[in-house]
Amino acid sequence: MVYGVLDRGRFVVGDYVLVIEKFGKGLRYRRLLGERVVFDSFIVGASRLVLVPIYPVLVPKKITRFVLVEYSGFVDVGPGHSVSFYIYVPVDFAVYSYGSRGYSVVDVFEGVNPKYAVYGPILGLERGEAIIARYYRSEIYYEDPGPRPGLAVTRVHVVNNTDSWARVSKILIDSNIATLYYEPGSWKTCLQELRVNINSPTTATVKYGEPLYKELKRIDDPKDLKPPKIGSSTEMLWGL
Repeated sequence: MVYGVLDRGRFVVGDYVLVIEKFGKGLRYRRLLGERVVFDSFIVGASRLVLVPIYPVLVPKKITRFVLVEYSGFVDVGPGHSVSFYIYVPVDFAVYSYGSRGYSVVDVFEGVNPKYAVYGPILGLERGEAIIARYYRSEIYYEDPGPRPGLAVTRVHVVNNTDSWARVSKILIDSNIATLYYEPGSWKTCLQELRVNINSPTTATVKYGEPLYKELKRIDDPKDLKPPKIGSSTEMLWGL
């Protein structure tokens, strides 16, 4: 199975089997884990169902808008220097229904095992001095690592604007600013290129650029998921 239109039948996606059947004037959509039905929906008025990548902040429910990707190793950048590399960012799966009057999200389920972490001091959560984020650990690649189910590729460009050496081990991504792109008929997925401007040994600003692959299709953002964009950057205030 790959991203794209789901016809009637059975489709294996990760640990699940998606079953789509005609039901009266509509469709019945079920998601199975083994032989157990974990999601069941009757859909009327849809012309097609489509499997797409989705921001990894909705499973098992939305508790954050942030994604924290920790690198498999350190990146040490000298003063005034820069470096670029590729990483994977986790994505989840969504099934959309499209009809003559727009679209709706039918189902959302995990692409990789959901894990969460705290970025910042744990005792600072109640004071707003720390963030809960979806967590993923990625290898660092100096060439495009290619598509994988449940993951998106992006390129990170780190610029050390300080007068001292800086060590980078992670990146904080805001799903309210990030945008996902995919290629129907494959697992190819990306988001914008990310520029990390190091401001001090412990702080940086993440800027969101153009999509890594400009030929890919932008997902239709779920309604009410994203507020109007106020800014186009993310501040990393509690460590690099």
